[in-house]
Amino acid sequence: MATLQIIRGPDKERSFNLVDGDNVVGRQGEQIQISDGTISRRHAMLTTREGRWFIEDLGAANGTYLNGVKVTKPIALTRGDQIRLGSTLLVFADTGQAEMPGLDVDEEGNIVDAAIMATIPSNEDSVIMPSPEAGVQAIGNLRILYELINDVGSVFDIDLLLRQTLDKVFDVLKADRGYVLLLNEAGNLVPKASRVGGEVGNQEIPISRTIIDHVLANKVGVLSSNAMGDKRFTSGKSVHDFGIRSAVCVPIPGREKILGVIHVDASVSEHTYTTEQLRLLTAIGYQTGMAIENVEMHKAAVQSERLAAVGETVAFLSHHIKNILQALDAGVDVVEAAINRDDLPAAKKSWPIVERSLGRINGLILNMLTFSKDREPLLEP
Repeated sequence: MATLQIIRGPDKERSFNLVDGDNVVGRQGEQIQISDGTISRRHAMLTTREGRWFIEDLGAANGTYLNGVKVTKPIALTRGDQIRLGSTLLVFADTGQAEMPGLDVDEEGNIVDAAIMATIPSNEDSVIMPSPEAGVQAIGNLRILYELINDVGSVFDIDLLLRQTLDKVFDVLKADRGYVLLLNEAGNLVPKASRVGGEVGNQEIPISRTIIDHVLANKVGVLSSNAMGDKRFTSGKSVHDFGIRSAVCVPIPGREKILGVIHVDASVSEHTYTTEQLRLLTAIGYQTGMAIENVEMHKAAVQSERLAAVGETVAFLSHHIKNILQALDAGVDVVEAAINRDDLPAAKKSWPIVERSLGRINGLILNMLTFSKDREPLLEP
């Protein structure tokens, strides 16, 4: 049996059984009526053809969207597809379809992977966030980015930078969980910052590898939901019971490669992310990548200055050590000559020259050890 489950909108948590033939959806739909003022009286139609379900738009003013893509002609449905009509979001389920291949399954057999609903490219344009229909929101996003740049601009520790970035994300987005992961030299993602329920977390990170791979491969921010393909939709339980989550995952791009990802998610029963929020987090990811590389360049500059200072110091030490060794060599010659003459008083008189030179070398070595210790540079404003 095929069903539609509403997961967002005025009729959230309602479900409808589809009948064979045509199923018209709308405010005055013959089969499926939805009390959403943003949808048309006869908005869309679901129908069966040769054992498969199809959806088509009936000329609705606000359009019909399947998995974030506008429907312009009849399209075949697959279990777990998400359908947006106005402000209502529905999920299609068909118990007669075969299991979806290639998804990770948890210990209870529930599909835990996610499906993509929308994407935003990660580049310089994502920072500007042009949005003629939402100018106020765009200005607000620019203010958030300015605050982020101001907060992390003087941070030269990457771990601290990422924690502060994640804190900022939690300030501006409703999130249950958030993670920042960076790629190491072996190409593996390593957690660098995490928050769960508003607190810093060290728990296992339950996010979709498929979504992360898509973000890394295509360099795009992704808005997704694990509602698609969830076998529990047929049980009639609520969205809260399902544990369905809305998630945003964006890349952290560097100048030449992707450095990592930022991932946040929330329960659909509490919050569903929008494309504008995806755009904002994508811009935050872009700025984070720039900040990370600025820290790396700062470290490289400090190291370069240290190496230059070491070079100058070595040149100075070479001259200084040469003078000490010359004095030491002269003292040894005098002592040796006195010993050869069996002139012990003369040897005792010359020994302080050798002793003083050895003391100077010992002090110089201790100073060199102190100089060579790694320490945080004192930054001047």
